[in-house]
Amino acid sequence: MRILSAHGSVDRACQVARTRGWIRDAEHLLVLTGAGISTDSGIPAPTGREAIDWTANAPGRRRVWRALAHFLRAGRPNAGHHALADLERAGRLGALVTQNVDGLHLVAGNSRRRLIEYHGDRRVAMCLACGSRIPTHLVLDVVEAGNDDPRCVCGGILRPAVLSGTGEVDPEAHTRAISAARRTDLLLAVGTTLSRFPVAGLARLAAARGRLVIVNRSPTRLDGIADVVLRGSISEVLPQLVV
Repeated sequence: MRILSAHGSVDRACQVARTRGWIRDAEHLLVLTGAGISTDSGIPAPTGREAIDWTANAPGRRRVWRALAHFLRAGRPNAGHHALADLERAGRLGALVTQNVDGLHLVAGNSRRRLIEYHGDRRVAMCLACGSRIPTHLVLDVVEAGNDDPRCVCGGILRPAVLSGTGEVDPEAHTRAISAARRTDLLLAVGTTLSRFPVAGLARLAAARGRLVIVNRSPTRLDGIADVVLRGSISEVLPQLVV
């Protein structure tokens, strides 16, 4: 039976309590997050990542590093991120799939073992020559010291460890996500419109095998197949679900 969100406070309290019980009882909880979980951290939903030729476009590289310096100073986990970290610490989280590249789940306390990043992580930089990976903040120390085209110790060009373009996904991450979706008995979809593939397909797969709960400010493409839909600020709703 589908249980869709209602505006009445009593109905909403019942939905929150029901979802809380499902989370407690789930054998394999899968959480899927999108840009909406980070808006309360002051990070706007992306309109598309700039696809540049990192080997040839030095002005583009400099522009990205300067923007990242601002991004990493401004972005901090909010109560929604911390609630998901609490779920993992409590032993209730099977896997956490994110469409975001802000790295805030890791900052909040989720582990890389549970986290599946579809598009990479801006808080990690990679060398295009030797493949080394280092924390982005170390690269930004060099940028802010005056070198806005930083290089690896091997001399190679550095770039953020994210995929170019919003449509690209990491194949290994997708394989892990599909495996998690096939095992789950409860999917909690947070801050995503569920309108793009492969995320939409992942949610449908999980919903076919278990329950689907959607937490989002606005309607999503899969509201009609959800067991519960909770509207509102994610940083306010999520903490209510994990107590």
